Amino acid sequence: MKKAIVMVLALFAATGAYAARITDVDIESDVTMAVVAFSYADSLDEQVATILVLPSDKSIINYSDEDICYMGQKKVEGSMVSFTVPLKNSAQTYTYYLGGIDLDSYATGTIALINDGLSRIRGSASVRGGANITRVSVSAGTATAALNEGGGYTLVVEPGIYDVVLGREGYLYKTYKDVDATSSINLGNVELYGGDVTADGVIDNIDLQEILTAWGESSDGQENLDINDDGIINLADFQIILANEGKSYE
Repeated sequence: MKKAIVMVLALFAATGAYAARITDVDIESDVTMAVVAFSYADSLDEQVATILVLPSDKSIINYSDEDICYMGQKKVEGSMVSFTVPLKNSAQTYTYYLGGIDLDSYATGTIALINDGLSRIRGSASVRGGANITRVSVSAGTATAALNEGGGYTLVVEPGIYDVVLGREGYLYKTYKDVDATSSINLGNVELYGGDVTADGVIDNIDLQEILTAWGESSDGQENLDINDDGIINLADFQIILANEGKSYE
C-alpha cells in the first residue's frame, strides 16, 4: 500500500471571487477524503454550486466519465459551500472546476497531495458494557489517540513494528502484537469487554467482589468500577461482569 498522505492543499484559483481551503482530511489505504470549503466574496445563499474534480492531466474540455474523480452539487449557505472529495492516492494533483448549476462558467484551482513518509494505523472498537466509546484510548509507541464517537481511530507513526494497545479502565485491554506498520494498515474492529476492574487480564469473581465492596458509591476516584459510565457503582455494573465473566484476550 502507498505510504500515507497527510496534507491536501487547495491552491487559490486565479479567477473567481472566492477562496478555497481544506477543512478536514481522512486518509484510508488508497483514498484520501478531503473536505474542500469555498468562501465567496459575496452572498450566494440558496444558489447551487457544482464542483468537478479531475486528474491534473485532464481538463474540462477533454475528459470522459471514467476520468471523473468527483462531481457534486450543493446549495450555498450564505457565502459558504463545502464538498467531501474522494482522491485516489495513486495520483498526486487534481484540478477542480467550481461553477453554477450547469458549469457553463467556472473558476478552477489545484488540489495537491503531499506524502509525508509516515504510516497510519487505523481501526475501530466497540464496547460490551455501555461505556462512553470516546474514553477508550489507543496507543502505539509514543503515539496515542482517543476513539471517535463512531469507535474509529487513526494513529500517525514512523514506519516500523509496534504493539498497538486499546482499552480503558474497567475493561479488558486488547493488544495487537508486532503490528507491521512499515506502510499504512487497518486492524479492523475489536470488541472490548467490560468487567476487568482489577486490570489483571481476566473478568472473574475477583472483579465481582470489587463491585460488591463499593456498592452504591459514586464513581469519583474509582472510575474503573463504573463500567457503564452512569456515575454510580451498582447492579448494572455487576450484571455486565456476570455477562462477560471468563473473558480474556489470552
